[in-house]
Amino acid sequence: PHGKMRFLGLLMSQLQLEHDGRLIWTSVDLDFLRLNDTVPRDAFEIVNHFLHVKGVEVGVFFMEITKTRTKVSLRSAGTVDVCRVAKRHGGGGHRFAAGCAIDSMGLAVAIPHILEDIGEQLPPVEPEE
Repeated sequence: PHGKMRFLGLLMSQLQLEHDGRLIWTSVDLDFLRLNDTVPRDAFEIVNHFLHVKGVEVGVFFMEITKTRTKVSLRSAGTVDVCRVAKRHGGGGHRFAAGCAIDSMGLAVAIPHILEDIGEQLPPVEPEE
């Protein structure tokens, strides 16, 4: 348990915010898993915590499975149908939780590709009065 919590803390320290803080994401490559002596199953738990961050509408976790295959886990607070994003890439799920595995696309290519898909679905920011 201690090692798992330490690992989740390391992942949390690498969180990235996009689209005015409405999209949060992080990623893990094979070397990071090996260095931290953890299993993919433990890493995927982090995505469930993303929606607890104030203002976040979508959370995404990317994991390198091989140098040419990336697994993506998506969560939504409701404004974005993450299943739609996952289905575009051969995955599935439902409106609030979905995922996919992208073949022939490494981590460095998959991340901006998926983030762009999500960004297109995010509603415009309402101006403050």
